Amino acid sequence: MIWGDEQAPLERYFTLSADDLQLILNARGLAQRLERALMLAWMRVERELTRDVRTLPDAVIAFVAQQLDVTPRILSDYVSHQQTRTTAAQDIRAYLGVRAYTGADGTRLHEMLAAKSRKPAIRPR
Repeated sequence: MIWGDEQAPLERYFTLSADDLQLILNARGLAQRLERALMLAWMRVERELTRDVRTLPDAVIAFVAQQLDVTPRILSDYVSHQQTRTTAAQDIRAYLGVRAYTGADGTRLHEMLAAKSRKPAIRPR
């Protein structure tokens, strides 16, 4: 989906819950909290973990920042450290009940799709 300035889709998909805020407020600084909130919201909606929250659509960043009562500009000088991002990603995955995709997952997926493609299609009569 393309995320523009329309308020209704932003509210529907990117509104943070009280439980979300508990996870987010574990981060120390305001910029880290905004980063964590954006990582969480983006992963839940788009099903992917972003490497750099500053690349997300401006409307999404502004909407999430508003909920935390911070300005999106706090990300402009923020340097996200690998360990901080890794910890946030682990916390978010645990919170959402998902795990990281592994090479073994790829192998299983490939084998399953290969097996399905070898089966003849069943056509309705």
